Amino acid sequence: MYMDQRGQRGDVKPESHIAFSENGERLERQPSLPVFLNTKIRGYRVGALSAVISLTFSLMLLSGCGGVQLNQSKNTILATPSTIAFGNVAVGQTATASVTLQNRGLAAVQVDDLTASGQSFSISGATFPISLAASASVTLKLVFTPTVAGSVTGPLMITTSVASTPAAIAKISGTGTPGISALSCSVSSLLAAGTDSCTVKLNVAAPTGGFVVNLASNNAAVVLPSTVTVSANATTASFTATATAVTGQQTVVLTATGSGTSETFAISLGTGGSRKVQLTWNSPVSSSDPIAGYDVYRSVDGVTYQQLNGSIDSQTTFVDGGVQSGVQYNYYVVSVDAAGVRSAPSNLTTVAVP
Repeated sequence: MYMDQRGQRGDVKPESHIAFSENGERLERQPSLPVFLNTKIRGYRVGALSAVISLTFSLMLLSGCGGVQLNQSKNTILATPSTIAFGNVAVGQTATASVTLQNRGLAAVQVDDLTASGQSFSISGATFPISLAASASVTLKLVFTPTVAGSVTGPLMITTSVASTPAAIAKISGTGTPGISALSCSVSSLLAAGTDSCTVKLNVAAPTGGFVVNLASNNAAVVLPSTVTVSANATTASFTATATAVTGQQTVVLTATGSGTSETFAISLGTGGSRKVQLTWNSPVSSSDPIAGYDVYRSVDGVTYQQLNGSIDSQTTFVDGGVQSGVQYNYYVVSVDAAGVRSAPSNLTTVAVP
């Protein structure tokens, strides 16, 4: 038995959906109509009244005849980050970045496809379609593998069950740069102080303005320039490695780096023992231009020659202490005037070291 505020007894227990008018008459709420906020309700605590009004107001918005319909936006998938920049990546190399897709809508959405513009960009490790519940998210991996040098930009396109027409949800960019493909020197061993002519090679032509390659040696006995620049549209550049005399056998590793790629070349240094080649030649007799000195060049294969003297030699003789037994060497000499102008090469001479 329950008693209302008028002292009447009854068998009906007040519920959250039952209200009374000012004179005590029972009011039945129609499911599709809101309860008027100025109705005075008896038999309820303030807290219960608040709950009834709140519940009724929510139901009025979401259901019933004349209620408000909430439509899901077509722009329901959000990409984070919205701008993805890979930066500089060497041609043939791969860089990765992550992008998170989140469903910001009120209902589940199916992601039918996600594509990146351009051949250099791709999506890795994803199988479509992907279903995303409301507020759910998924993280995917983007891949940038440039095939040519230069900048590449494009949109990240998405197709969903809400919008079947592909739409851009993020911007992606990257720059393909040359990479180091080879490093070589004329000889791989020096038995005394001397120089070695070296060449660095790129996998694609250098862009406008050239491409700077960083050089390093792991041993102070061989000195390199800190950088060498490959000219625009070229793929190779040359530099000189200068070795000092050592007292024991050593191995020096030269390294060329650029755009996250690198190549190495090893040079063996030794004391030279007793094996030496002494060269002598005659000064030009009919030259009207005074001779300041000479440069001496040596080759093992007869194709690539390296300069042996680090500076102009004023004498008409030179001792090559960087030779090995069982190897044949080719030599020629060039005369140099005071202005640094060089003559044509002399005749070749070949020496086989026993």
